[in-house]
Amino acid sequence: MRKVFWEGTHRVRCPHETWDLVSPRLSDYGITRVADVTGLDRIGLPVFMVVRPLSKSLTVAQGKGVTEAAAKVSGVMESIEFWHAESACPEPVHSGVAATDLRSPYLLEGLPQYPGSLLTSSMPLHWVEAQGMLSGAPVLVPRRCVELNDLADGSWCPPGLYPSSNGLAGGNCRAEAAVHALYELLERDSVARRHLDSARSPGIDAGTVPDPCCAELIRRIRANDVWLEIEHVANRWGVPCFAAHLWSDDLPVVCSGSGAHLDPAVALSRALSEAAQTRLTVITGTRDDVDEVVYATGRRRFAAPPKTSARVSWSTATAPFTTAFDDIDRELEWLCGLVRDETGGEPALVDLSTAADFSVVKVLAEGLAFSLDIPFYPEEAAS
Repeated sequence: MRKVFWEGTHRVRCPHETWDLVSPRLSDYGITRVADVTGLDRIGLPVFMVVRPLSKSLTVAQGKGVTEAAAKVSGVMESIEFWHAESACPEPVHSGVAATDLRSPYLLEGLPQYPGSLLTSSMPLHWVEAQGMLSGAPVLVPRRCVELNDLADGSWCPPGLYPSSNGLAGGNCRAEAAVHALYELLERDSVARRHLDSARSPGIDAGTVPDPCCAELIRRIRANDVWLEIEHVANRWGVPCFAAHLWSDDLPVVCSGSGAHLDPAVALSRALSEAAQTRLTVITGTRDDVDEVVYATGRRRFAAPPKTSARVSWSTATAPFTTAFDDIDRELEWLCGLVRDETGGEPALVDLSTAADFSVVKVLAEGLAFSLDIPFYPEEAAS
C-alpha cells in the first residue's frame, strides 16, 4: 500500500481521515476526553492529552505531531493501542507450560525482563500464538509480553518477563502498524545501548537541518528561549536515530525525546515533537508514570543547561542513509529482514485488532536492548 502523507511521519491515510474514522468510536475504548494542552508550554508544538479513566494501565496518553490533527490522532491512537493490549489480548493456547516443553524458537532470556529476574525456561507460562513476520509461520510467545494489566489481583509471582508497550502500535492498516512497532523497537534498542555503553553520541548543528518541517519545529523551540541539543544516536541497525533534549529556565529539567526512521527527517521530527511532549507531560502532571523526583528537582533553579557535545552538520550525519520506500509493505519486509539478519531470528507479530479499518499489533523480537524510558535528566541539568 502506498503512502499518501509525508509531513513529520509516513502514513497511508491523512490524519484528518484517520480522525474521522476513529472519533465516533472513542467511547468504545473508554476515552472520555481529548484535550489540546499545547498552550500550557511556551514552545507551542502540538500536544494532545487523551484520558481513559477505567484503564488497566496508563490512564492518560499523550500525542504529538507537527500539526494539531497529527497530534490529536497520535494521542487517540496511543490510548486505543493500550485498550487493545489490556482488553483484546488473545486467550492462551497453552497455560502453565514451560518453554522447554513447547520447544519455543524464542529464548526467554532475549525478551525484556525485570532487574533480578528469576525467569528460567522451566518456569510455567501462558502462551499466545503469534505469526513470524517473514515466514508467516505460527510461533508461540509469552502472553505476559503482550498483555498490559497493572491491576492487582492479590497473587504473587517471582520477577520475570517485563510487560511494556514497547512494540505496541496502531496504524491505518496492519503493515503500517507493524512498521511503526518495529521502528519503536529499533529506537529503544539504540537508545538503551547508548546508555549501556555510556558513550556520548555526536551532536547535530540544528541550524544546518534543511527539512522544512524540522526547521520549523527548531525555529519555534529557539524562538521561545528553550535550549535545544540534538544527538545523532549511532546504532547497529544503520537506521537514522536521533534524540532531542530541551531545557528552559522556567522548567529546569532536561526533557528528552527520540525517534528512528529510514527517513532522517522523520526520525528527527519524532525526537523533537516527543521532547516537547515530555515537557508537557511534566507540566500537566497527569501521567501515572512520572516519578515524583522530577517535580522535586524542578523546584530547584539551575543557572545553565547541560554542557553540549561536539556538533556535526546535518548533511555529514545523514550522508550514509539512502534507503527509502514509498510503499509500506516493502518497507515492512525490509525492516523484518534487518531484524532477522542482526538478531538471527525473525520478529513475531500478535494481531490485537478489533476493527476492520485500522489495526493494532504487538511486535516482539528477541535480543533487543530495552530500558525503562527516562525522559528526564535532572542530574545533567545540575552539572
